[in-house]
Amino acid sequence: MLKTIIEDMNDRIDALDIFEVIHPLCDQIQKPMLDEDGNVTDTFEIFPAFYVSNGEFDNIEWDSKKSVCYCRRNGVVNIEENEDYEVGCEKGIIRTFPIKIVGLVFNCDVDDPYRNEKQVENIIHAIQYEDNKTLDIALDLESIRVKPLNYNTNRYEVVANEFQNIELTVPFDSIIFELNIEIIIESETDCWENFDCNC
Repeated sequence: MLKTIIEDMNDRIDALDIFEVIHPLCDQIQKPMLDEDGNVTDTFEIFPAFYVSNGEFDNIEWDSKKSVCYCRRNGVVNIEENEDYEVGCEKGIIRTFPIKIVGLVFNCDVDDPYRNEKQVENIIHAIQYEDNKTLDIALDLESIRVKPLNYNTNRYEVVANEFQNIELTVPFDSIIFELNIEIIIESETDCWENFDCNC
């Protein structure tokens, strides 16, 4: 079900016509670095990548001059009982998925000092909702919420958060941001235990 919700979110972002490439759910990958003799060291390259198949990942291309967006897992999933929902012996469960959306937008108006905030606020407006009845019904859930928490448009901090031990050159006329959100799913317990919801 998380796949369907994230695909819906990516469709909403795509409709803004900001990005040339929007990736599916990503992870941060740690790849051991090699020394001059080709031996594995204790140092890692850390970078975002998306799953392809057979345990293989493709890394996000930041040097292609294409505006790119991706979302990735960003911490521990919180699980709690929904005290407001109980039908007979059925209890409700609330799962909160922390997700980070990262974007790189090229060819921006360098004369607009508010360009970063404008782009991120447009994305927030597109993806945020208190409840999506269409998805609720399709996935057999009580409710789905997308809740923005905070964002950062400091290009150096965002790059440092996403990449380590990798050299990247970021042009000044680009926007780089990270937007932290929560996807909050309320459902019956059986939906998760027996895979009864439309996962």
